[in-house]
Amino acid sequence: KVPLGGAASIIVEMPMGTFGGEIEVMAETPVVDPTQVNTGIVLDQKYLQDSAVGSGNRQYQSVLSQAPGVSGGDNPRVFGSSQRENAYYVDGVNTTDPVTATFGTNFNFDAIQEIQFQTGGFEAEYGMATGGIVNLVTKSGGNQLHGEVGGYFSGEGLQGTNGASLRERAGVESSNELVRAREFTASVGGRIV
Repeated sequence: KVPLGGAASIIVEMPMGTFGGEIEVMAETPVVDPTQVNTGIVLDQKYLQDSAVGSGNRQYQSVLSQAPGVSGGDNPRVFGSSQRENAYYVDGVNTTDPVTATFGTNFNFDAIQEIQFQTGGFEAEYGMATGGIVNLVTKSGGNQLHGEVGGYFSGEGLQGTNGASLRERAGVESSNELVRAREFTASVGGRIV
């Protein structure tokens, strides 16, 4: 009998054998930083660009719930903490709202370079947080003028009906009255003279 929370050992004898084939293992060694003890994720620009956040919810908080151990929406809960136990940093500056103890600054999703979301084991420099640490880095300019143009579209043919057509759920007579989601974005960066 194995007690609750206990362990039992089973001894299995395996006979000796020979193997005459060839095994070739090809893989890259994952990058491990032995100086870091924290847990979390880093979301780079490519991930943010390709993540499915939709057109109406393009806030950086919407991708934070994709980290392991995190639940909730705009104000994530990390490993059971409350939504007010996180700290929010933008370019190294603490932007946590002192009144609500939630995110204090909302950014254009396309202006973000990278997000680091630490969910545990973070250094003492990040005080006053027992949930998670959101460290956001904005895109920087350069000597060259550059920019991006994009668009997001959502029409009746792109949405599930869930038993009723989009027209019926919107309460309109014809599809001409139906409001379709169209969002266009543009960003420009360059040198500040």
